[in-house]
Amino acid sequence: MKWYKLEEFACKCGCGLNAPDNVLIERLETLCDLLNRKIPIHSACRCVKHNQEVGGSRTSSHLPNSSGLCQAVDGGVANSHESYEIVETAPKAGFTRIGVAATFVHLDTDSNKPQEVLWLYS
Repeated sequence: MKWYKLEEFACKCGCGLNAPDNVLIERLETLCDLLNRKIPIHSACRCVKHNQEVGGSRTSSHLPNSSGLCQAVDGGVANSHESYEIVETAPKAGFTRIGVAATFVHLDTDSNKPQEVLWLYS
């Protein structure tokens, strides 16, 4: 990987879960290449307990799927301009599921959920 180390995708609770989907990594790396900068990872893989603690959905793509792989990343943003750049560029990197919050942009590769969607977090 050019922009990231595998450790950056690990569950933040320290449980050891660290199984990001290869497609997620490839698309995130492509996105960083297109932006010519690294997007800080706020959250990637999550165990069930940590997902509950942070208020994540029970069907969150941050949780391991049936193959044991996590398919989501929340990339940190400092301002609305950074959010705009990511939202504008993410589809060019292959992302078709994008969520926008004040401090992060959610990107996932979960093909079992609706595609070509953009949502806002309140």
